[in-house]
Amino acid sequence: MKKKLLLIFCLSFYITIDVHAQSADSSSVQEAILVDTTTVLYDTITVPSTEVLVEETTVDTTVTITYSLYEEPKPFKLSGFIPPASMMLYALTIKGNSGLYSSQNIRTDMRSTFPDFYTPVDHYIQFIPLASAYATGFIPGTKPRHSNGRRLWLFMQAQVLTSVATLALKNYTREERPNGSDNLSFPSGHTAQAFMGAALFDAEYPGQLKGLKIGMYTLAGLTGMFAMMNDRHWANDVLFGAGLGILSVRLLYWSEQHWKKKKTVPR
Repeated sequence: MKKKLLLIFCLSFYITIDVHAQSADSSSVQEAILVDTTTVLYDTITVPSTEVLVEETTVDTTVTITYSLYEEPKPFKLSGFIPPASMMLYALTIKGNSGLYSSQNIRTDMRSTFPDFYTPVDHYIQFIPLASAYATGFIPGTKPRHSNGRRLWLFMQAQVLTSVATLALKNYTREERPNGSDNLSFPSGHTAQAFMGAALFDAEYPGQLKGLKIGMYTLAGLTGMFAMMNDRHWANDVLFGAGLGILSVRLLYWSEQHWKKKKTVPR
């Protein structure tokens, strides 16, 4: 009986020691896990915070550097109004029999040189500079001042401005044509239309296509010349119309440049 009790006591003592040892091992494992977890948590907290700070600094620097005010390429100046205004003023000085070489004298010389001349060409070539000014922007390599939509809108404004000014002057002055067909001679609408288109071509492509620009102004000049040779306009009608077409374009572009709000665009 005593031997059985001793055996039971020994087994109980062994089991107690074994359980205590296992609990000690488990606690050490938990401590190790806690240490590792602390290390991992420390790493995951510090690394992202550093990345966020760097990212915020990068965003601030980008916004500051890459955005700037838009600058107009080759801006229009008030001196650009002098040539068309001079043409219009000189046209008024040669009206009728006035001036060194008056409109009456020019008409007499033309009729004597081309007595039976007539061509409808001026009805068509007056629109070539305007159409060319818009279509050229679609050619690869060209750099128009405005986008296609904005260019179309400006051209429509120039057309309305030139047409309204021409019709208003025609109905106000009631100047009789050289051939006596009506009283809508001054100024020449065909010439104003042609020079408006040439001026638009000139304004939309700064520093480019110089040969084509000369060609557009040549076509505009031929429009006015044919109008006189057809005996439908006086010389002062043509000269004033040319100045009016150019002045309308330069006034439109100058006003847009100086009164339109500046936009911030990325470089």
